[in-house]
Amino acid sequence: MIFRQYLHSEPIAASYFFGCGGQSTGAIVDPLLEDVDFYIEESKRLGMEISYIFDTRSIE
Repeated sequence: MIFRQYLHSEPIAASYFFGCGGQSTGAIVDPLLEDVDFYIEESKRLGMEISYIFDTRSIE
């Protein structure tokens, strides 16, 4: 199990990357749109494919 927490200062928020190293698949929770490239690079660095994205902060 891989779990990473990323704290952001502008806007103040937290996002998370978790996944299974054995399956090389992961998910991102509450990513910031302006940091898309960061999450892609981080998944490559961890050797994982981003399979799921969960957004728990959207307001309808």
